[in-house]
Amino acid sequence: RLGKALDKLPCNTIPTEEEWKAEPQQIHQAIAQHFCHEGKFDLCTTFIEESKLEETEFTQDPYSIMHSILQQIDKKNLDEVLAWSEKNSAFLLHRESDLVFKIRHIQFLQILKTGDKMAAVRHSQQYFGQFSNRHIKKIKELM
Repeated sequence: RLGKALDKLPCNTIPTEEEWKAEPQQIHQAIAQHFCHEGKFDLCTTFIEESKLEETEFTQDPYSIMHSILQQIDKKNLDEVLAWSEKNSAFLLHRESDLVFKIRHIQFLQILKTGDKMAAVRHSQQYFGQFSNRHIKKIKELM
């Protein structure tokens, strides 16, 4: 499928050597973004300094926030993730993110693992109602 999709692309979409040389700042910005996306912030900082990429053209902040959130999820520190998501609820709503539902889902499962079914029911009553429009099937499966 990929081969067919590539064949449909017009041949002039591949930049020429002159075009690559004409836009070095955009190339540097793309490379810096890649390093940040991968969580290699020290490498990104060094690259930005050496490529003389202006700070106004690129910021590491969104990527460092993303990696911080992922680390908190890995550590099962869901309270910090929920605090961040409440502070950024408009952004998450605009992106139709399921982050808060997924965190509440994980919390529900953690409560169930303790054996306290009544606490799990209270948790579901308190938090799942706001997600019933989009996640009713999943909520029913959990119950």
